[in-house]
Amino acid sequence: MVLFMLINAFLWYYLTLNIIAIISKDFNIEQAILLSFHASGVIIGGLTGLLFSKNRYKILLLWTLLGAITPLIPLLISISTLLQFQLLCLAWGFSLGLGMPSCLSYFMENITIENRGRLSGIIFLVSFSCAIPIVGLVHSFGLVVLYSFFGFWRLLGFIPLLILQNKHRKLEFEKDSVYTVPRMHNKVLFLYLVPWFMFNIVDNFEGLLLRDFMNTTFPEYYSLLQLMYLLFLGLFAFLGGFLCDLIGRKPVTILGFTTIGIAYAVISVIPRSLLAWFLFSACYGSSWGFFYTIFITLIWGDLAPKGLGEKYYFVGNSPLFLAIITQMYFANYITHLSETNAFSLAAILLFLAVIPILFVPETLPEKKIKERELKKYIEKAKKVKEKYG
Repeated sequence: MVLFMLINAFLWYYLTLNIIAIISKDFNIEQAILLSFHASGVIIGGLTGLLFSKNRYKILLLWTLLGAITPLIPLLISISTLLQFQLLCLAWGFSLGLGMPSCLSYFMENITIENRGRLSGIIFLVSFSCAIPIVGLVHSFGLVVLYSFFGFWRLLGFIPLLILQNKHRKLEFEKDSVYTVPRMHNKVLFLYLVPWFMFNIVDNFEGLLLRDFMNTTFPEYYSLLQLMYLLFLGLFAFLGGFLCDLIGRKPVTILGFTTIGIAYAVISVIPRSLLAWFLFSACYGSSWGFFYTIFITLIWGDLAPKGLGEKYYFVGNSPLFLAIITQMYFANYITHLSETNAFSLAAILLFLAVIPILFVPETLPEKKIKERELKKYIEKAKKVKEKYG
């Protein structure tokens, strides 16, 4: 049930971003402005959800209800001014942020640590695999159909909640009466937050240049490059999830930062090579695939002490939206940089972001890694025995 809840929410979020992009284009509104209001709504919604998180079931019901209602607002009320669109995006963001930490915390509490990676990967693979055809199909019918489908899809999120209605106590917190957060967890949390926030800042600022440069230099290949990015994102979210359970979270995180750093280094050297941009799209999608699995669903649950999952997920996912908010204020300064200098700077910053990760402990218990290796060895031994016995 929790898997469908997350698939429903993540696909709804991706549809939100697509609708905002269409609104920005159709009504000639700066997309960064709308995205910053949406991100602000997510932060406000997350804080509100934490204040009332003791009753998780009711929060998740309200979260789903708002997600189903807010997409219908443009169908009921004529929206045409900038302020109205800003408030609409704020409402969509609030609808996402309100219950997401609770849903992720519920996922963490009900899935064992050695299986969270692969299930997270499956969630993102299904979400993005469905997003590509759905968005393409619905776009051909216009915004009215898109709004309607937007609300209907979120309405389906009630299905797992209704199934769990008779046993909703399982959705509530299991808190210790007294619990202090270990100092080590505070340090590790900080060491993961710094590179994650740095990556989001770099990604949002560079994204302004990337879109314009790709559109100007390779207009006929822009859609293909975007599709390639999405395909690699879903595939490597899935692959990264399995690797996180197999070899641990830390190596996959380092691999993600290294991959995207190399990609930026390549396009800084040969920015007008189409082959370099195909390589960049593949590496960019791969890295985001790893990071979605690690930084959205995994690492904060691994670090969270019992009863503090919501808070850790809220803090851990905040950099994704805080970076979007800051983008609006510094966008003009970024556009003054040349593409080569900007891409080179991004490569350097992303390689530096790996440094804090080198000092963090592996959050997947070594015992689980050893058990998996032993199980694999036993299975191989059985196959050899069956073959020659």
